[in-house]
Amino acid sequence: MESLSVVQIAKQVIKDEIAGLNDLYNFIDEDFQKIVQKIMDSTGRLVFSGMGKSGYVARKISATLSSIGVASFFIHPAEAGHGDLGMIAKDDVVVLMSNSGDTFELNTIIDYCKRFNIFIIGVTRKKDSMLSKISDLPIVLPNSKEASDIGMPSTSVIVMIAFWDAVTIALQKLSKFSQEEFKILHPGGKIGAKLLKVSKIMHKKEFLPIVYIDAKGAEVVLEMTQKGFGCTAVLDRENKLVGIITDGDLRRHMDMDFKKVAASEMMNKRPITVKKSAFASEVMYIMNANKITQIFVMEEDEVVGIVHMHDLVRAGIA
Repeated sequence: MESLSVVQIAKQVIKDEIAGLNDLYNFIDEDFQKIVQKIMDSTGRLVFSGMGKSGYVARKISATLSSIGVASFFIHPAEAGHGDLGMIAKDDVVVLMSNSGDTFELNTIIDYCKRFNIFIIGVTRKKDSMLSKISDLPIVLPNSKEASDIGMPSTSVIVMIAFWDAVTIALQKLSKFSQEEFKILHPGGKIGAKLLKVSKIMHKKEFLPIVYIDAKGAEVVLEMTQKGFGCTAVLDRENKLVGIITDGDLRRHMDMDFKKVAASEMMNKRPITVKKSAFASEVMYIMNANKITQIFVMEEDEVVGIVHMHDLVRAGIA
């Protein structure tokens, strides 16, 4: 009789969670396209955060998105105020997850995003919550009954995971991410990460810090500040790389008039670079060996990308 009672409890849990998934099924409508489109249009990365059970769900979702080539990582809310906020760039999309929508540990990240106009997607079950109100794109999931009679997160966790599984698979299909590409990222955990080509994780186009050889110091400082890599490439008028200027180079030339000094006078004329075809693990070795934290990526004679040490760490290269 006791075992039958346990079986009944288990079946009721599954039944309640199925009811939550049915609520989610009915919840999905045309607005679902907004979040998928926002992620597809983003030129930055997806940054997930959440506390407690929501945090574990956020980690799982971030890992799943990474597995289909979407640049994504998790930041713990409690660590955010101790240096990790620097991992969030202005073009990133920050996804904050909270069942109640009033998790105070998220406030540090929220304040940072609002200060620098970083887009927030808020995922909660409470429409009138703080998170729902401050989000640029609020997602209020169905407030379905928890399977636990003491309110322990259960159905809500299943629903949140299912929602993001739907987002992930929609992105995979729309981007035509193939099974072959998936296998490249999954030949054996860390081994798979080390087989990544640097071209898959590099920053490119408008994110590249670039100045021309005759640029003045003030322009160099502005470019480095705006792009946030702690360096800039220096090109000649034929768009060929002739040098690199780093934060260290700026400090070594602090006695010069930045309104007059040219980039050519401050740059390192022998920059270390890698080819676009290089493996990420190879790039990590080169950066460690030369004690540098960023490196430019070349295709023939053209600068086509830049990689920071943080990009390699987030990709699992360590």
